[in-house]
Amino acid sequence: MDFIDFKMLSETYINDIYIWRNSDIVRSNSFNRNEISIIEHREFIKSLNEDITKKYFLAVLDNEPVGVVGFTDIYNRTANLGYYKNPFTKKTGIGKLLINKACEYAAITLNLELLIMKVFKTNLISIHCITQCGFTENKRDDEVIEYILKLNKYGTR
Repeated sequence: MDFIDFKMLSETYINDIYIWRNSDIVRSNSFNRNEISIIEHREFIKSLNEDITKKYFLAVLDNEPVGVVGFTDIYNRTANLGYYKNPFTKKTGIGKLLINKACEYAAITLNLELLIMKVFKTNLISIHCITQCGFTENKRDDEVIEYILKLNKYGTR
C-alpha cells in the first residue's frame, strides 16, 4: 500500500475523494456528517499547505485508490488518526491495512509515539479494526470511544 499526500493529488483523485467523503456510508461514521461542497473540499486540501498539525493521504493498493488516512492535532509526538475506505472498492480488509500502514508512517516518518483514534460506539466495523490493530480503549462517553496506541519506532506497540 502506498500513500499519496493530499497536496500532490491529481484532479481525478481530488474528485474521487470528494465523492467518497459525501457518500452516505462515510458521512454516517464521520464527526462532521454534513455534505461538503467541492469548493470546501478544495479549500481544505489547499489549507494543508499551511497547517503543520494535519497530514492527509490517499491510500493506493494494487493501483486502486482504497481509502483516506488523516493525522490531525499533530503535536508533541502525538496525533489523532482517522481513516475511511473507498466506499466503492470491492477489496476487503482495507480498514486494518489502512490503520497498520498509518501506524508505520506515524512512527517512522512523523516520529510519533502515541496515536489516538475516536469512533462512534455504533461503528462496530471500525471498532473491530482498531482493536485488531492493537489500540486499547482509553475513555468513552455516551456516543464516542477513544482508543490509544503507543508506538515503537516501527509503528507497532
